Amino acid sequence: MKLKEAMKEIGAKWVRKEKGFRICFQKRVASAWETDYFPDLSEKALTSEVSAWEVARRFAEIQRTEKDQVEEGSVVNITVVNDEGDGVPFYATQEPMIYHARNTDTEQV
Repeated sequence: MKLKEAMKEIGAKWVRKEKGFRICFQKRVASAWETDYFPDLSEKALTSEVSAWEVARRFAEIQRTEKDQVEEGSVVNITVVNDEGDGVPFYATQEPMIYHARNTDTEQV
């Protein structure tokens, strides 16, 4: 086997180090749900997974939590994603976590 082939095979099975983290959420804008991130996609991502989860928790605490009342600016489905946009499990439990979870796909606008 050539070195290039071996490195390709190793790389495919190796655990990839994430290059940063963002808080992902959905916000009610003009009677529709829009996905947004912070830091913004044009800004440098957070370097610590733990810090990202703490920021997400604090952000969730200041949001309205009434499940039945949805108004302009409401924020739901707050979670942490990696540099590729994939959900990051909560560091303490290694389970998925979403603050203010809401199924916005089936909700009527």
